[in-house]
Amino acid sequence: MAKDFTSLQISDLDWLSRFLKQEMFKDWSVSGLKDLLDKNHIESLTLHENGCLTAFIIVSYVAPEAEIIAFGVSPDQRGKGYATQLFEAMVSRLNKKGLKRMFLDVAEYNQGALAFYKKQGFEVLNRRKGYYSHYQNYQDVDALVMAKDFG
Repeated sequence: MAKDFTSLQISDLDWLSRFLKQEMFKDWSVSGLKDLLDKNHIESLTLHENGCLTAFIIVSYVAPEAEIIAFGVSPDQRGKGYATQLFEAMVSRLNKKGLKRMFLDVAEYNQGALAFYKKQGFEVLNRRKGYYSHYQNYQDVDALVMAKDFG
């Protein structure tokens, strides 16, 4: 069943800051997230279930390209197709802006994310050696740079 997605709101930022720190090991403050979302070249979409934020995507863009800044689904909501629906909704939104290509970087060991992105049509372009430092229990984890053409 298709969901209704909305842009990130100020009320979502506490949850998002905690999620990014716990799940993605990015230490973004609420004020830093607010500053990011206030920029004109940022798009965001969220999914709420029972009044709680459960999935989000944040994208930065400069025509004709976009880059996924952060994308996640709450662990207890994974496997329900929300990531695919959220991603497709974002691609549709970016397509309307005339954007043609999307980039991202992902930790090489994150097999769940890699499988998702490959299923969405992303291809690995490059490797950034040691891009993520002190990531989980690992140090100096490589990032894979991926891209997808659309539109």
